[in-house]
Amino acid sequence: MPGFDTHSWGPHSDVDESIQKIIDSLNALRQGELAAFDASKITSGVIDIERIPAAAIEKLTQVPDEAARFALTAESVQIGDSVKQLDTGVMYIVVDTNNLDNESGYVEYTAGTAAKVPWGGVEGKPTTLEEYGLQTEADGRYTPGGYGVGGICPILAFADTKNGW
Repeated sequence: MPGFDTHSWGPHSDVDESIQKIIDSLNALRQGELAAFDASKITSGVIDIERIPAAAIEKLTQVPDEAARFALTAESVQIGDSVKQLDTGVMYIVVDTNNLDNESGYVEYTAGTAAKVPWGGVEGKPTTLEEYGLQTEADGRYTPGGYGVGGICPILAFADTKNGW
């Protein structure tokens, strides 16, 4: 073919080098696209946990006792992680990774036991009908059988020993 010089391409190493430059450019372009990728476009599938930044993941670490809790390191837990001490059942949240070897690194919290607290263990509970938000008549007597407390719950009306019932 006129004007086509087969020798202008140079030796094969030049071609290989040119191809590698193109591949490197494409890889760099792909890296840039991925860096600017909008994650909201992901609508299905599973993301490998290794791809999620550690700061975005809170985890539960179980330890047998206080000595093991105080032996935790910043490599094994991070701020916001939960630690359950198995010998006591107490849960802690990590608040200071510089103090994992003492109580200052943790704050105790309760999870899932509020419904199990016995009535005697409830603090600040009301002790009078008024503290429960129930109203009395103007003369201070409960109204049995009417629209007052006795009308709603006659037992409450008759349990009032203050007024002689």
